[in-house]
Amino acid sequence: MSTLRPPQAELQQACLDILAGEKIQSILVDVAPGGGKSKLPVILASLLLPSVAEKVLWIVPRNALKTQGEAEFLDPRFPTPKRLRAARGNESDPARGCDGYITTFQALGMSPDSHLSFVMTHKTVLFLDEIHHVADDSSWADALAPMIDAAVLVVYASGTLSRHDGQRIHGLEYRNGLVDLRPRDGVKVIRYGRGQALKDGNILPVNLLTIDGAAEWVAKNGERRKVDSLYGSGDDRSDTLFSMLRTEYAKHLLRACLVHWDEHRKTYPAAKLLVVAPDIETAKEYQGYLASRILSEIATSDDGPGARRAIAEFKRGTFPALVTVGMAYEGLSVPEITHIACLTMIRSKEWLEQMAARGNRPADGKEEAWVFAPKDRSFFAAWSLEVVNQGSNPFGPRLMASILATFRPDSLPALPPPRWKGFFSTTSAPSEPG
Repeated sequence: MSTLRPPQAELQQACLDILAGEKIQSILVDVAPGGGKSKLPVILASLLLPSVAEKVLWIVPRNALKTQGEAEFLDPRFPTPKRLRAARGNESDPARGCDGYITTFQALGMSPDSHLSFVMTHKTVLFLDEIHHVADDSSWADALAPMIDAAVLVVYASGTLSRHDGQRIHGLEYRNGLVDLRPRDGVKVIRYGRGQALKDGNILPVNLLTIDGAAEWVAKNGERRKVDSLYGSGDDRSDTLFSMLRTEYAKHLLRACLVHWDEHRKTYPAAKLLVVAPDIETAKEYQGYLASRILSEIATSDDGPGARRAIAEFKRGTFPALVTVGMAYEGLSVPEITHIACLTMIRSKEWLEQMAARGNRPADGKEEAWVFAPKDRSFFAAWSLEVVNQGSNPFGPRLMASILATFRPDSLPALPPPRWKGFFSTTSAPSEPG
């Protein structure tokens, strides 16, 4: 078996403690995206079945994670006789002779009685993956509540223990407005932050390169508006960014990312490019722009089977670039991604954390990744929050500001070549320039 990562080793010890008689009713797992969380159900099934429980029920937020979870039990690096299967549709016996099954929160919400019946019929370990998707006072929370009460052990796992809408996460205790991460009677807490994961080499640094731009548009009242700098746009930031993502600026940012990516492929030929688009129509335009340079495909959350096929082809290397809409988070795991063009309006800390994590997976020959993004204050605020616990900025705000590229319509920015490692690393919290 491969060497266990720290959160995996901690969970293994918790299972051994349970087997030794310790009363643990729940385990809270706070693990950085890419830190090894997907192996935890394998450890639970291998150690706790059949002595403590009969089945494991693994609930995930997306269909793509079901098939990935099923594959985790077949990984030769972690041999186990246990098997979980990805549930398909509304089945009377979703486990079908296996040691449990994997379903989604959406499927749970549509058929709560059948899943509750499974937990009531079998002594079950309930693994709630990316539990931050379940808000208190939601239909998913209502469906989960009796299952949590009936399970012999509940594991709450997340790489993002907060929600962009500020609502509380179901099943978790809070203290001073934040999830309570203190160990207490019956509750085991496992933490593995990005800083430690980077130090251990289990994730890679993700660098940030930003490009400023100008925009001009017609407002709803018919007034013609013009802004010379997104970074200095103030109250017009949202309209400015909306316009920039759908005009020539987006192509310039894409081109800058392409040039950097193409240069990087000289030393790392397996490098892949991920483009994050704001909507389907704009994604098609981005793909059209890429078409004359490289092969690419589109994957959107509105096209389930098609999106999964596109991602599978992207992983296999059929094409080196993927344009996504609503897919650049949990469930999209392609270790060779080195470059991400972030051309979207979303600015929540939680979403940026998940998006950046698409590039932090280690792969043979890969050392780091880059995010190219519009230069606006809300992005800096969210990015700073995303990396704030990973260390201080050793270069200082002035050098940071001098490295940040500024876009002008008549020229492309002079971008740092790949050998400039670490200036925008997620080991540092970037200071807002100004």
